[in-house]
This record gives sequence, C-alpha cells and structure tokens, in this order.
Amino acid sequence: MVDGVSAAGPGGGSAHAPPHGALVMSPGGGPAHVPPNAGGGHGTDGPELQFPGVCDAAAMVEEDDCGCNGTPSNQQEAERSSALFHEEAAAVGAGHLVQPPPWSAHNGFTAKRVPSAELRHLSVGDAPKPAKAEVEEPGDVEMALAFAMGAHSRCGKESWIRLLNDHCIRSILLCEITIGPTRHFNSIKKALESGSASCSAVVRLEFEGGLHVMGEEAQVPANFRVIMCPQAGADKVTVRSSCGRPLLSVSWRCSFVSCRDLSFESGPSVAGPDGSVRQRTLCACAGKLLLSNCQVSSETGIGLCVVRCGMVRADDCSFAKCGFVGMAAAQRGSIQASRCRVTESGHFGLLSTDEDSSIEVVDCVVEKNATYGVGVGAGAQFRAFGTALRGNQVGLVSKGSNSAATLVDCDVEANVRIGVGVRDAGDCSLVDTRVARNHYGVCVSNAGSSIALAGCKVRDNTMHG
Repeated sequence: MVDGVSAAGPGGGSAHAPPHGALVMSPGGGPAHVPPNAGGGHGTDGPELQFPGVCDAAAMVEEDDCGCNGTPSNQQEAERSSALFHEEAAAVGAGHLVQPPPWSAHNGFTAKRVPSAELRHLSVGDAPKPAKAEVEEPGDVEMALAFAMGAHSRCGKESWIRLLNDHCIRSILLCEITIGPTRHFNSIKKALESGSASCSAVVRLEFEGGLHVMGEEAQVPANFRVIMCPQAGADKVTVRSSCGRPLLSVSWRCSFVSCRDLSFESGPSVAGPDGSVRQRTLCACAGKLLLSNCQVSSETGIGLCVVRCGMVRADDCSFAKCGFVGMAAAQRGSIQASRCRVTESGHFGLLSTDEDSSIEVVDCVVEKNATYGVGVGAGAQFRAFGTALRGNQVGLVSKGSNSAATLVDCDVEANVRIGVGVRDAGDCSLVDTRVARNHYGVCVSNAGSSIALAGCKVRDNTMHG
C-alpha cells in the first residue's frame, strides 16, 4: 500500500521516501534500489507487456493518406483576413474572440523533454493543471452579423432598422441547409460543395431525424466554418459511412467545424494497396474540430484520428466499440477531451503515438477496452485529470524514450493485468491517484524507465502494488 509516499517493494514489502517527497521507482538503479523485476515487473515471472499498437497505428495515419493536400496558396491571406474580421467585429461591440496562441504556449506540454532522471522528487503542490482549451466555440454567426451591420449596430435592440438589417444580413452571410433522404441535399459532401455554401461566412447543416448513409467522404474546404446539428425537434440522428473512408475530414488550417448531438458510425473498412486497414470515422489533419454530445464508433478502425496540425476538442462524447482505437493522436496532432467515455475498443481506448502528439482528458472514463486503456508512444504525451481507467487489460502503458504520462486525481482500478506500466525508457507521474484491485498495480521495467508518485494510494492489488 502506498499512502502519500509509501509503495510496495519486492515481495510485498514497503519502501519509504522522505515526507513531502515522492517515491521514484527506477529499474536502472538510484536510491530506491528497486530491482528490474520487483513489484510485478516484466521478468520471467511476470506478464510480458507488449505494445504492438504503436506500429499498427502509425500505418493507419500515414501522411499520404490523411486527406491533406498541403497548405493552400492563399493561406497567409486567409489568416490575415480572418484576423481583420475578428478585430472589426469586436470594434462594433458584438463580442470578443481571442485567437489562441500556438499549442505549446498554453497547454502545458513542452515540445522537447529532458531524458528521464533516475530519481525525481514530486510534491502534490507541483501537480500540473488542465490546459486551456485550444478549440473554442467562436459564435461565428453573431460575429459575422456584427461586422456586416456596421453603424446600424448602434441602434437599439427594438429598432426596426436593426431588425430588418439583421434578417437581411443573416440570410446573406448564413447558409442553412437541411440534409435528408427527400431533400435536395442528401449528403454532407454535396451540401458543402453547393454554391450557396461557398458564398457564405457560416454554413449550418441540419439533419432530419433518423439514419443517414453517406457513400462518399466529405472534406471541409479551406476557410469554411461549418456547424452540424440535428434539425429542431428531430429524433436521434445517426450518420453512417458506407464507403470505407472517413465520414468527415478537416484538412485545412483555417477551417473550423462544430458538431453537436450527432452519432457518427463507419462500416467495414476498405484495405489500402498494401492490405492495411485505414478506416477512420472522423479525421482532422489540420484546422479545428469541436464535438459536443456526440457518439462515435468504427467497426474496424479508429473513431477519431488527429494528425499533423489538427486540433480537436470533445465534450460529453462517447467513443464506443471502435475496432482498433477510440481516439488517436499522431504526427503532432492534439486532442482535448472532457466528460467523455471511451469504451470497448478492439485494442486501445486512447493512443498518443509519436513525437509531439498529445492527448489531455478531464473527468473522463476509459473502460473495458480489449488491450490498453491508454497507450503513450515514444516522444508522445498524455495527461489525465479526475479520470477513471478501469476494466481494461492494462490501464495505461508509457513505452519508449521521452514518452510522458501524467495522472492527477485519477482512479486506476480493476484492470485485468496491470494498472500502470512503464518500459523502454518511458516516464510516468502519478499525483493523488488511486491504483487498486488490479492484478499488478504498477510495473516498471527496462533501463531508463521511471515513475514518480506523490500522495497516491496503491492497495488491494492481487500480486504486487
């Protein structure tokens, strides 16, 4: 049992660290003197911790198959126009939108990490805090109206002049399209390619209730701001892909998509030329994607895949029964999730694969995934706050040089094999976290691997804490 700064040692014994400090277990040596196979390590007597999914995931997010054709030639001009747009809107008193700084400035992650030391001291007071949300709901309609209204914005709310201008300008700047089997537009792709959508500042796609089957991938064009939601009064809306390609791809840096109250599904995938499976229900290669109260599943692949400079925020969403991974970040992609449930994936619940990829979750549940609840590859980063990892084969594994996992006020419980595993020079920090009722509580193996605990409780694990 570890309470504060005590941890299970070899054979179920105890090792004590100084008060207000943190216990650091490192098979490479150090003052803790924990042998490589102590405490349920990966020696001949313990289960071997495999991490095959990183290679598999890398094959599924190859750069030549993510739908991104590069930065548009007018990228800089579009960004300048967007900045001017927001400044003008704020000037007429209709709102205030702060452009977020680059990812590394606010989210608490560092682009490069110092190699793990063999002994680190961590106090509860040093616990990291959740990062500022990088994907915000911008209120585009109101901003566009304010910009277009100009001097009329000074009129009172009851002014007929303002009322008439409001309705006229809204009809010009906002394109509202209803998608349904009997409607003129029966797919997302056709709606986004329409002339009315390309001439509008904001495109709102509303879905009739029921099942919508899409036979083609929808790629959001450059400079588009899209809102997707059910039609007013509609029953549950399910959007399903039948083409083996992503339902929706956000592939331009200056694009923004907001989806709420929708269910996204993908059917059987289509194998690539090399036989690899590439199915992704939702994909963000660039730009920003906001998911609110959505359900995402993929029969054979990845529910949500974020690569390159894509940024995704998911609130109150469910990622269930994905054939391979619930949510994956690779090639510098970043995901922020709050109050989400990731369950019953075929391999990983959450996977941050490689250098500078990052996932942060707050108040989430990651449970009942077939192999790993969370996987963190070499150079990747993962942070969790108030999150439960339970009922997986392995709760969390941090594997590879400069992999960094941090759990703050989390519950790692009832995992079949291992609660938290660190190997191959990986790194992990646990603060105010409970690790209980797993077969092995914490496992650390291979030279260079390290874990730090502060204010944690490791108890009631079957073999070793």
